[in-house]
Amino acid sequence: MTTAQATTFFDTTTLVEPIDRKAVRKYGRDPSTGDRVAWGCGTVTLVMLVTPFLLAFLAGGIALTVFLAEAAGPRAAVPVGGMLGLWVLLMTAGMVSSALRTRTENERAYRLRRFAAANGMEYRRTGAVTDKPGMLFPRVRSRYAQDVVSDDRGRVMEIGNIRCEGRALIGRTRRWGYLALRLDTPLPHIVLDAVGNNSLGDSSLPVGFKAAQRLSLEGDFDRAFRLYCPAGYERDALYLFTPDIMARFIDNAAELDVEIVDDWMFLYRRADLATLDPATWEWLGSVHAAMTGKLAQWERWRDGRVATADDDAIPLLRPPRGVAVPGQRLRRTLPWATILLAAASIVTVYQAFSAT
Repeated sequence: MTTAQATTFFDTTTLVEPIDRKAVRKYGRDPSTGDRVAWGCGTVTLVMLVTPFLLAFLAGGIALTVFLAEAAGPRAAVPVGGMLGLWVLLMTAGMVSSALRTRTENERAYRLRRFAAANGMEYRRTGAVTDKPGMLFPRVRSRYAQDVVSDDRGRVMEIGNIRCEGRALIGRTRRWGYLALRLDTPLPHIVLDAVGNNSLGDSSLPVGFKAAQRLSLEGDFDRAFRLYCPAGYERDALYLFTPDIMARFIDNAAELDVEIVDDWMFLYRRADLATLDPATWEWLGSVHAAMTGKLAQWERWRDGRVATADDDAIPLLRPPRGVAVPGQRLRRTLPWATILLAAASIVTVYQAFSAT
């Protein structure tokens, strides 16, 4: 086996090879694609409802232009005719733009579906994320991920793109990509905030955590990540993040924020991860291989705080799987923008009442 073959994790040929445009159009109309059909049916329904009004408006505009031209001369009809022409131009541009966007989205979905099939995985244009416990998913707009590629063979893996609300209550959304790996046992809630993707010394994550929960680890790990674990679980974090595992995270996932919660590990990046870029998939394959090669040793972890047996039973030799309540979730902080916004609102209300 050559070196190139040894380091290839996914077959990315289908992402870049020439495709049949007729096949893409057929895929976009294929009822078996499900979510594409639902989107298409909604669009068709909207067009059917709006088209009569657009045609009536166009007919009325033409009739008014003709009437003004005959009653007051051609010059009187110029403003109305110009506005009507501009409207037709804008509507045409919008329709062309919508058609091009639909074709691009269909081609993207078509390529990703073929890529997933070539690698024994499943592709879904959208997928619900309400069942995932990660910090980003309650903030996902519409509660759906886009371009979800999943693999249920062995350790469950899922890669997708999401749009999340920002930290402040200002309605701003950001693009995120996630790689989800199912763990063999529930673990304490641990977050690795990647230092490399932070800005102005502040975390890029939409959720803040109390500083008292930060744990410093040895070597270069602190320069790559800020690790947060629940109070009282510092020794457990040290057990999980042995030097060899820390090295794997530094070498392969230093660009990603990491969250371990319940029996999931999520790796986040503030950009799409399910893309048509072969290099991105090769990188994700290396991250997946590096992580799964070490996660099996986490299965031995047990939380001694979980009750081992009933009062009348013989104590168990090992605690059962699970995490005690104090270790299940990190304590959060409010972002400064939210605090300042709330303070400004209180001051405004106070001044309004003082003026009266």
